[in-house]
Amino acid sequence: MQSSFDGLPLTGFPQPEWNNAHSVSDALRATQSASTKEASSSAYDKLLYALGNNHAGTYYPVALVAVPALETILREGQFWAKSAALNVLIELCGSFEPEPEFEVFNGEPLSSALLQKVAAFLPVIEGLAVTTDVVGRSASDLVDAMKDVSLP
Repeated sequence: MQSSFDGLPLTGFPQPEWNNAHSVSDALRATQSASTKEASSSAYDKLLYALGNNHAGTYYPVALVAVPALETILREGQFWAKSAALNVLIELCGSFEPEPEFEVFNGEPLSSALLQKVAAFLPVIEGLAVTTDVVGRSASDLVDAMKDVSLP
C-alpha cells in the first residue's frame, strides 16, 4: 500500500484556511494507519477537517485529491482504516456539501465531480458491503447514499 501521501498534487485545489502543507497527507496517513476503533474515529475527524469543515458539513475542492487515496485504503487497508475511509466518504457523498464559494470548481459542480470519482470505484465499495460487521454496514450505507444521488 502507498506508504506516503506527501506527493499528492494539491496545487490548485483550494483547501481550508487552517490547513498547512501537510494537513491532508497527515490526515490520510492517520486514516491509513488506523488500527483501533478509537484511531479510526480520530482519523475520520482529522480527515474531515483537512478536507473541509466537519461542524458545518462542508468540503473544499481538495477532497477530489483525497478520493483516490481513500480508494487505495479501501482496496488495501486494514479493517479500522477501511472503516474510517468509508465513514469519510459517507459524509462527503451524503450529508456534506461544497464549501460556499466552491460549489463550482474548474467549471463543474464540485459535488458532481466528487460523486463521479467515488462512483468509479463503487464495485470495490459493494464488495465490502457483503459483511455484517462495521465495515460492511458502512459500505452498505455508502452504496445507499450513492443510489440517492443523481450522477450526470
